Amino acid sequence: MRLTHIGFKCYVVGDTTTPNIESGDMLIACSSSGTTSITCHIASLAKDLHAYIVTITAHPDSELSRKATLTIEIPARETHHAFQSKYSVQFRSTLFEQACLVYLDAVILTLVRLLDREETDMMNRHANLE
Repeated sequence: MRLTHIGFKCYVVGDTTTPNIESGDMLIACSSSGTTSITCHIASLAKDLHAYIVTITAHPDSELSRKATLTIEIPARETHHAFQSKYSVQFRSTLFEQACLVYLDAVILTLVRLLDREETDMMNRHANLE
């Protein structure tokens, strides 16, 4: 959504209006474990079509990372039991999901500055049927 707000053509895999992915397109795939079966399958399909694969994961040595053009590690590993982790008592991959949100928001803010985007332009691309 934010990439669309700053002027990129973006889609969500599985939406009925998502077009074909083609050579040179980019797929951004997030998975804490890097082994989520549907995410790995979609990344394989995109790789076969010569798309760039950006993986965001807590496991840079994972199956998903091996399919990636670029892997971004977010060192917020999932927990199996709250008391087994010294990092978080949150359920499973909650910490990773929160860290992704903050990281990707920072990426958007950086792109806004680098591309010299104006808030008024971004608001013109924001949904108005709310």
